[in-house]
Amino acid sequence: PAVDAVVALYTPPVMGGAELVSGARPGRESVAAAIVGAAGKGDKPVVATYLGLKGMTPDLRVLTPEGEAGPGSVPSYPAPEDAVRALAYATRYASWRRRPQGRVPEPAGIDRERARGLVARWLTDGGADAAELLACYGVEVTGSGGAGVGLHIVTQEDPSFGAVITFRLADVAAALLDDRAYRLAPLTEVEAAEMVRAVRMAPLLFGHLGADPVDIGSVEELLLRVSQLGADLPEVARLELDPVLAGGSGVVVGSAKLRLERPVGPRPELAPRRL
Repeated sequence: PAVDAVVALYTPPVMGGAELVSGARPGRESVAAAIVGAAGKGDKPVVATYLGLKGMTPDLRVLTPEGEAGPGSVPSYPAPEDAVRALAYATRYASWRRRPQGRVPEPAGIDRERARGLVARWLTDGGADAAELLACYGVEVTGSGGAGVGLHIVTQEDPSFGAVITFRLADVAAALLDDRAYRLAPLTEVEAAEMVRAVRMAPLLFGHLGADPVDIGSVEELLLRVSQLGADLPEVARLELDPVLAGGSGVVVGSAKLRLERPVGPRPELAPRRL
């Protein structure tokens, strides 16, 4: 029960000279049969480093009626480190599959029709007002500063992924180290929470070294509103909120920049983009 996975290593000192404890005939075929047999009987993932070979080698295959490698086959990796790395990736992916998917909430006070009308007029007549567009999504741009931790939030249209949301601290070190988190719009409430906690400088938002923690709920709500704007309006090539000041009682958007472009074509469907 304490074993989660098995890596079988077979590197005999003389090719074909190994003997099994069970008394089976010596040779690589018997070793391969033992590995495949043990893997087929158990319920634990089994991978191998088998003679330094890579892939689904013929010795470790369990063939289907169609002659393909089927269930019970054991993949081989050139080195033990490669085998362990593959198991780590599979474990990480399984953990990601098990996490709560969340839902895309509908923030109050959104006026999509007005926002679409503004964007259509600006694309025709020129000009764009980031504050007026953000107001359609319940976000006020104050144009003034204040106290708090500086944040940097961007929604940017990507030809393959649609609206991509970027989050980081508005800090020189964060910019130099590229300490930022990315997600696709529209965000679920789970993804908004993950973004805030994904950057390496996130402890500064949670009271690091005795500092006052910021209102994380307000930060997450702002991310949700900006992501909904990006998801609704593919004409928004880039919308940058900088600085956003997060304090203990909420967030203040000090300034915003907006760039509009006509979409080249329709966006791909959301599900394939999320894959």
